[in-house]
Amino acid sequence: MTDPILVLRGRRGDAEPQTGETVVATIFAPEQSEHGDYFCRVSLPTLYEDEKRIAGVDAEQARELACIFARDLLAGFGFNITAEHAPGGS
Repeated sequence: MTDPILVLRGRRGDAEPQTGETVVATIFAPEQSEHGDYFCRVSLPTLYEDEKRIAGVDAEQARELACIFARDLLAGFGFNITAEHAPGGS
C-alpha cells in the first residue's frame, strides 16, 4: 500500500457546522499496474465500502484524475470541501 498524497474533508452543503454529515476522501500515491499503466487508489468509506482505482497513462495523469474524481464525487453528493491536507508536504 502506498502513502496518502491528499486528504479531502467535506461537509454537506446545507448542514450546520457542528452537526452536519461529514466525509473524508483519501487519495493514495500512484502505483504501476501489471499492464504498465498507473492508478491511484481513492478511499471514501462514508460513500463506498471498497477503494476505487483511478487509472492514467502515467503517474501524473493518474494523480490528477484521482483528485478530479474525488472532488467531483463529493460535489455530486452535495458535500462542500472544508479542508485539504497533503500528508508529508506533498
